[in-house]
Amino acid sequence: MIVSGIARVLLPNLAEADLSAIALAVEVLPEVFASLVLLGIFLASMSSIDGILHSAGSLIGNDIYLGLIIPTFGKNKNDKRHQKIAVIISQIFVIVFAVIPVYFAVFNPPELLALFMYWGLGLMGSGTVAPLLFGVFWKRSTRLGASLASLIGPVSFLLFDILLGIETYINLPLSTIVSSCVLVGVSLAKNKNSKELLLQESLDN
Repeated sequence: MIVSGIARVLLPNLAEADLSAIALAVEVLPEVFASLVLLGIFLASMSSIDGILHSAGSLIGNDIYLGLIIPTFGKNKNDKRHQKIAVIISQIFVIVFAVIPVYFAVFNPPELLALFMYWGLGLMGSGTVAPLLFGVFWKRSTRLGASLASLIGPVSFLLFDILLGIETYINLPLSTIVSSCVLVGVSLAKNKNSKELLLQESLDN
């Protein structure tokens, strides 16, 4: 924000706002220091992208496939065959998640790349805030509730953005509230069913 404000004053004719940091470094700093600034930006970007892609692939392969889908069908997630499949799924989704931003950057770039970044952060936050907070501070939260909340949060974020056109700074807390409601509702229903099942088993015995 500060760099963009300075660039707006010093470089009023800058064509693209996304280039403000690079253009400001080239304009103000000597060539050697400007090169170091540009190198630092690129290295930081590569490091962040690498971590995000790795985390996204692991989320699909390990957390969703091995942690949610396999136990749902009553299978052993420690089976080597399922673990190999999880690795393949992770690798496939790493490629998919890498291709999507390349497509938008080359063929359909947004007016401001910062908005695209905020959109990605909104999707990530709407799916992780509720499971993390309730998982730490609410002992009655269940795995099923957290899993559904991590899926419903991003879906609601997309719906609010595409169908209603809600801004990101409002959409994120709103979709997080939806995700939290799903987690609480599913967890309470799961706990109630578990108590009823235990009571029924005790009566039968």
